[in-house]
Amino acid sequence: MRNPVAVDRQPGLECKVTDPAPSPPGYRRLDPAGLVAALADVPAVAERLGPPAAAWSATPLDGGNLNSLHAVRGPRGAVCAKQSLPYMRILGESAPMPLDRIVFERAGLEAHFRFAPDRIARPLHFDPDLCLMVSELLEPHVPLRAALMAGRRFPRLAGHLGDYLADVAFLTSDLALPAAERRRRAAACAGNSGMYRFMEDLAFTEPYMDHPRNAWNRPHLDATAAALRADGPLKAAVCRLKHGYLTAMEAHVHGDLHTDSILVTETDTRVIDLELSGYGPMGYDLGHLVGHLLFAHFARDGYDEAAAARAARQDWLLDTICAVWRHFRARFAALWRGARTGDAWPTALLDDGPAADAARDALLDRILAHGLGFAGVEMIRRIVNVGQVADLQSIADPAIRAAIEMRCITLARELILGAERGLGLEAVCTRAMALRGPPASAAVP
Repeated sequence: MRNPVAVDRQPGLECKVTDPAPSPPGYRRLDPAGLVAALADVPAVAERLGPPAAAWSATPLDGGNLNSLHAVRGPRGAVCAKQSLPYMRILGESAPMPLDRIVFERAGLEAHFRFAPDRIARPLHFDPDLCLMVSELLEPHVPLRAALMAGRRFPRLAGHLGDYLADVAFLTSDLALPAAERRRRAAACAGNSGMYRFMEDLAFTEPYMDHPRNAWNRPHLDATAAALRADGPLKAAVCRLKHGYLTAMEAHVHGDLHTDSILVTETDTRVIDLELSGYGPMGYDLGHLVGHLLFAHFARDGYDEAAAARAARQDWLLDTICAVWRHFRARFAALWRGARTGDAWPTALLDDGPAADAARDALLDRILAHGLGFAGVEMIRRIVNVGQVADLQSIADPAIRAAIEMRCITLARELILGAERGLGLEAVCTRAMALRGPPASAAVP
């Protein structure tokens, strides 16, 4: 679930989201009947759905802010069809978006599926003219955000996501690839510049300045937003993280790994929505995930539930954050021993031993530190700029929500400022517990 927000438009300030790319000549918006007709002759789709195509039907799904999404069903099965929209829904047609982002999403989907097939929906078909991509329909999976809001727990979640993040980060980087191949892959992602800029502006720039897209919880967070704009040390630290996002083409990242981009069952975890995928810092996806799990943690203070149940769910979320990192670190170490075939840290120069172990641990410490910094950036962006999260927006009382949002911002600032000195994850979770304090309903008069 994604909630639209009001956007204050100030005269004289540009509110364009990003630079749109020209539409492919064959592009047209597909309604359900048009979608079925467009897929009728696609062998991979026909095999999944079964004949006859006249019996197929398309049902709209929640496609978020950027896409039209349908479940297409037939006598034998179902698929998911995703078509790019030329604008951002929550801002309207005056906020154009590059349609060719789906070309890069497809590349990201295939790259991640290659290295982590159990965690990605299987790609089936791609039509560049229609900006249309078809993949397996994940059922009975539900979005992780909605499941966490409902208080559900998933014992395999941390292992699935920790291994996925480590596999993709390691195997798409110079640690596993020849440098020329990694450069070629990174260069192939460079054309997704419109979506790169989308994140550069919304996450790293606009929350720290006056901008018409900023949309915080007014008037309750007016002073907090003003303090962010006046916080020189924080802005400098954000700029350092932005510089890393711009220049550290280390691994093929998802680019927007929040809890609506993860579908779950009790035994399975899948990652979707790679529109912002491209090469970036190794800790970037880890940071996004941690930031959104922290949202889930803090938001529970605004939910109507018994104190003991609330604390147990919050503790589980913090345990899950730490467990994701433990699995990431263990899987990364295994790949370091068995898959270090790239030009970075070559085994011919640094074979297994104490020096290699020390180098690996230092690299992991850097990944975690930067990832936590990116978590802080993501948390501030989602509170101050567009794209607010349902975890917080579902709290009806704006004063209670503001108290919880300020707790999130307090920790986010500490994560950003600590990105260079290296915060330990256990210390971060301890700090999150301390900030949690009493329920927000008791803290706000």
